[in-house]
Amino acid sequence: MSISFRALRAPAAAALLFFAALPAIGADTVDRSYTVRLSLDATGAITDAQLQGEVPAALHESVLAAAKRAEFAPARRGGEARPSRTSVNVGVRLQPQGDGYRAEIVGVNQGGGWQLREQGRPRFPQRAASAGYSARVVVHAFFDADGRLDRTRSRARSVQVMDRGGTVVTHGDATPARFAADFRVATEAAIRGWQLTPDEVDGQPMASEVLVPVTFCAPAAGACDSRFPIDDARPDAPAKASDSDVDLPELREPQE
Repeated sequence: MSISFRALRAPAAAALLFFAALPAIGADTVDRSYTVRLSLDATGAITDAQLQGEVPAALHESVLAAAKRAEFAPARRGGEARPSRTSVNVGVRLQPQGDGYRAEIVGVNQGGGWQLREQGRPRFPQRAASAGYSARVVVHAFFDADGRLDRTRSRARSVQVMDRGGTVVTHGDATPARFAADFRVATEAAIRGWQLTPDEVDGQPMASEVLVPVTFCAPAAGACDSRFPIDDARPDAPAKASDSDVDLPELREPQE
């Protein structure tokens, strides 16, 4: 799971979910992501795949085909393999070509099923955006079996701040420390709007926890996500069941 937000020059929208539905595409290449809900048998083999949300009709076949090529280690309860359901994100790159766009599947990652209500989209801190600072905030998120966020336990665990020159500056300077506090406050104020479609094991929705990297990219930083050091909060990290007796299904390796 990974969420990215950008400070926009125009005030039309303060933040966008990474890969989610964007405003009208211009002349630039655009990355989007579409969620597919998968049913798995006790061996981890996919038995059913359903598109979730709005997916352009022209992409239905290719998005489903990419999701169905994924391979999983099966869910387990008490060490015994069990049938399950999970969600994946299929990344699609749209490149302008003639009067239309060329669509390319760029990957399949676990961690689909996000539903961000509008209040779940952090506001980019104004003074940080004006100064050209970006940030990566890692949230330790806990979800109950209904997919609702546990607000009492979920919080920002770490903040990395990057200046307009692309240097990550987190220690020894009062300026980035002040901006780090702004990014932390903005994120923790917004996580109450987070919700997740939970994985299921034996037909039972499972409470879970996951480290979610949230990236804020200032206007001049472009796609800054890859510039931050990656720790244990990998963008494609699967959720972990809160029940220690249960292992959720896990994507065996990133799909190209």
